[in-house]
Amino acid sequence: MTLVRTWRTATEAFSAPSFGYLWGGSAMFSFAQWMEWTATSWLVFDSTGSVFLTALSWAARTAPAMVMGPIAGALADRVSRVRLLVIAALLKAAVLGLISVVALADEPPVALLLLLLLASGVALPLWIASTQPLIQDLVGAERAMSAISINSFGQRVVGVPGAFVAGVIIEKLAVSWAVGLAAVLMLVGAGLYLRIRSPRQMEARVTSLGDDVREGVKLVGREPAVAMLLALMVVVENLGFSMNSVLPVVADEIMGVGPAGYGLLVMSRGVGSIGGTLGLAALGDYRHKGPLLAGVVAAFGLLVVGVAISEVFAISLLILAGVGAAMAAVDALEWILLQAAVADEFRGRVIGAWNVAIGFGWVGPVVLGGTASILGVQPSLAIFGSLLVMVGLGVGRWPRLREL
Repeated sequence: MTLVRTWRTATEAFSAPSFGYLWGGSAMFSFAQWMEWTATSWLVFDSTGSVFLTALSWAARTAPAMVMGPIAGALADRVSRVRLLVIAALLKAAVLGLISVVALADEPPVALLLLLLLASGVALPLWIASTQPLIQDLVGAERAMSAISINSFGQRVVGVPGAFVAGVIIEKLAVSWAVGLAAVLMLVGAGLYLRIRSPRQMEARVTSLGDDVREGVKLVGREPAVAMLLALMVVVENLGFSMNSVLPVVADEIMGVGPAGYGLLVMSRGVGSIGGTLGLAALGDYRHKGPLLAGVVAAFGLLVVGVAISEVFAISLLILAGVGAAMAAVDALEWILLQAAVADEFRGRVIGAWNVAIGFGWVGPVVLGGTASILGVQPSLAIFGSLLVMVGLGVGRWPRLREL
């Protein structure tokens, strides 16, 4: 009976009109994005053999959010969020199509690849800033936590195999085939988004886009809880999520498993994220979200240390499943808490501010890549993971976080 009730709590968002189309579109977008992450990271590492450049390619994907975050958030509060989702998917499809052509070269120009990854990174803030507020538009505030979690679950349960599929395609065919397929799937996602009918009524705006952007920036200083959550996200993005940037090196130099094995490592991380998001969805409107976030951050750090220590492929797969669960839980809890901390008219802009926070995540891969070039990948990951444990334990003591 408890399992039935848990399942109903986690899936009741599908009773809302158009939520299924949003869920399906997000799943397609995610599948294509996992393919992109896997294929392009391997392409840069395979072409250059450089740990630093591989990490830099990951940084290129996140850096645009520093500029696009406030703009995307302001746009999500003033124009059709559905339209923004379609634009984001089409932009991704176009960029991935270009990358698939560049990947055909015997020696793909790394500078051009990095520029294209920067362009791909522009679409991500638009997608996130539109998706999260749109979920609440469709299901209402009371079901927002379950709906955000189950949407994130869908992105992973469908998207995660994209990493494995990309690895197999790279090994059997070529990188260009994997990226080309990702471009096609982005177009499928755009088609599903076009079927969404949002109940949100657009209001005439008396302010300019620039004014809305500035108001979103001021929001951070005006709301202490928002500032605290965003600062925590910056730290977690740099100390924890930066681990993604060196996974190709872990797969090749430490595990010796090649592109298919790398795809399995990424997929295992994704499988864990499925469990993390489904667990949050099952909690419903859980009251102690702030302490839960602090505990997840500390556990995240311990798992990164575990990745650094392990040299056994099967054990690393299990550890990365835990890493994925922590990553998914951090993201979902941040989206939920940030939107709960502001008035409805600022929900797009506060998610835009979150995009700025993860935009600072380019620093972590660059520092991790540079450190790994000197100390090695394993000691560098151990340092980053240990620092993240201390951050999680520290923020858990903040009274304001315990109140959230």
